[in-house]
Amino acid sequence: MHPAIRILVLVVITVFMAAGGPYVLVAGITLSIMLHSARNLSADAGLLRMVLRMRWFVLSIMILYAWFTPGEVWFPALGVFSPSQQGLTQGLFRCSVLIVVLSLVHWLVHASSREELIQGIYWLARPLTWVGLR
Repeated sequence: MHPAIRILVLVVITVFMAAGGPYVLVAGITLSIMLHSARNLSADAGLLRMVLRMRWFVLSIMILYAWFTPGEVWFPALGVFSPSQQGLTQGLFRCSVLIVVLSLVHWLVHASSREELIQGIYWLARPLTWVGLR
């Protein structure tokens, strides 16, 4: 498969996952598991390192969604300092989507060589020359 097609498919899947609901998340998880098992990347610790590097970003997403999304409070005893149930649900969903997208990027990086990725990016950026961008 041409590297530009792989990159384009990853971008389309990412857009669908960002705009989709729980069923799209389950489909993304299934796709990620299938791709990683086909490339025999399931035992690779590189994905775990990528997720651990994003821990502060994931934590900030959870905090923003949990405490700044209106809804029913999770701990009534804390009053206004309590996270909302809807915010926790949305935060967990967004963090799950982020981890699945990281998993797909991990697959893309390991399924393609550096030269293939550069070739795919150049091929996808070629139409920008029509508007004067290099």
